[in-house]
Order: sequence, then structure tokens, then C-alpha cells
Amino acid sequence: LDRSHQDILGVYLIERGKRYPPVHLKPGEGISGYVVQANRTLCVSDISQPRLMDPVVPVRFGNEETTRSVLAVPLRSGDEVIGAMSIQSYRAGVYTLDDQVLLEMLAAYAGNALEKSRLFEAERKQRHLSESLREALSLGASLNINLEFESVLDHLLMALEKVIPFDGGCIMLVQPENGKVRVARVRGY
Repeated sequence: LDRSHQDILGVYLIERGKRYPPVHLKPGEGISGYVVQANRTLCVSDISQPRLMDPVVPVRFGNEETTRSVLAVPLRSGDEVIGAMSIQSYRAGVYTLDDQVLLEMLAAYAGNALEKSRLFEAERKQRHLSESLREALSLGASLNINLEFESVLDHLLMALEKVIPFDGGCIMLVQPENGKVRVARVRGY
């Protein structure tokens, strides 16, 4: 589940040993979208029977051969649904209740592991930002000591780039004598 875009990002799609590019689905769209939105397991013995799939409309990817059996379960972190995991077969009636229990158990472990990984990554980014801010503040404090104008401008842009990475940045100053704005320093253009 991609929280920033409020959609479902299928990131690991494999069929017949071939990996396919990620796809974006709206909540409720496709099998995974349905499982995420409904927050419940979906086990269908033959998707070619419309009454068994109602209200789910599969989204195709991969080759032309039609999937027949589907087992899809929500990935959860605590009470929150963070995604879905599914398996499919080209044969009808393949998955049993034992398969469902096993996939739900794997999804429980995977959901917790994915959320811990996400939290670890967010903490790492926050730590990096904190270190960059500390360095920027240290550079900012040193600006008061070094009053050479050109050096101050260079240090300002270096400090800014550490806090907010950019491809190009500039400092523009208003000229007191005529009120016009001029580019005083650029970096990265």
C-alpha cells in the first residue's frame, strides 16, 4: 500500500519465472486492491466463474494464459492493512484451507517484517536529516565569524544543500541602491 499516493503498488509480480514491472492499482481495483480494501482473504477456486469472483474484477499482467485459482491475503501491521500477498494457478480448484492458513501465517510474519523495515528506513532518513541540520547550524554559526561576503554566500548554499538536497540553488539579493534583484551566488546549474 503506497500511503503517499493512496494506491496499491504491485512491486513483486512474477509469472512463469518472469518478473514484471510494478503496477499501480486503486484501492478496490483487482484482486490485491479488493483484499486490501476489504481487509479479508480471498480464495477463489475458478475465476472463470463470474459468480465466484463477484465483486472482484482481476487486473491482467503477464502472458495471455488465464489464471484459474487465486488465493490472496492481506498483509497487516497490527490492525492496519499495509498490502496484500497472493498466489495464483492456471488450474482450477488448486488451493485448500491448509494453503490459506499457511499463506495467512506467512503474511502475518511478512507484514510485521515489512513494517519494521519501513520504520527502520524512516528512522535512518530522520537521523541523516538531523545530522545535516546539525552540520548546517554549525556552518551557520561559523558565518558570524567569517565576514568575507563571497565566503558567506558559498557557506549558505553548502548548508542549504546538506539540509535540502538540490540539483541547483541560488541566492538572490536586492540591490539597495536601485531595488533590483541580482543573482549573488549559484550552485549546481
